[in-house]
Amino acid sequence: MTDDKPTSRSQTLDRGLMILELIGRASTPLTVAQISRTLELHRSIVYRLVRTLEDRDFVVREGGDAYRLGLGLLALRQGVASDLGAILTPELRSLADELGYATFVVVQSGSEVVTLVVVEPTDPGPMFTLRVGQRHPVDRGAPGRAVLMHAPYRTGEDPRTTEARDRGWAQSHGEVLDGVSAIAVPLLGHRSPAGLATSWVGAADEQAVAAAMIRTGARIDDTLRRLQVS
Repeated sequence: MTDDKPTSRSQTLDRGLMILELIGRASTPLTVAQISRTLELHRSIVYRLVRTLEDRDFVVREGGDAYRLGLGLLALRQGVASDLGAILTPELRSLADELGYATFVVVQSGSEVVTLVVVEPTDPGPMFTLRVGQRHPVDRGAPGRAVLMHAPYRTGEDPRTTEARDRGWAQSHGEVLDGVSAIAVPLLGHRSPAGLATSWVGAADEQAVAAAMIRTGARIDDTLRRLQVS
């Protein structure tokens, strides 16, 4: 793809935006070589631009040399989160009211999980909640393990992740914040690794919570697949 457009614009910015558009349209993560070949740009140029985009979290590396869009784009267009929230809020609200706890969706961003949508019960009582944008390591807590459940079993992985995958849901107690428990399930209908979670302080019927989470997660997955939300 040659660039014969007017020189009054920034060529570097234009190329970076072309890369973002290309990655955004792709159904799977793209390598530097694939981007270079498609856009007819030298690999060294693509590499520098992609690394800059990665530093800003606009793209995320996946599988070594492949890239997908990152959550840094949400800082530019909060409507992305709002659109997804509008789709998920009815199910999250119903689940939050059933459990009496805040429910939330997390997505993977590199080595972390990021809270994308939070819904509290209609009639909130004593509970623990969290904020949109909250982050913690992907290998810590039930939400992180739910995200890791998107990947196949790996030799040497944390036994708690293996147990969660076998069981269909993850649990944790005090791993991210002292005294806070959580249960989460993977949202396999989401193109990038994501999970549905809830958290609380104190005692809870964990089997009942997990069953409700699995039912809601299945319905959300159906919706995500039908609308092809990513």
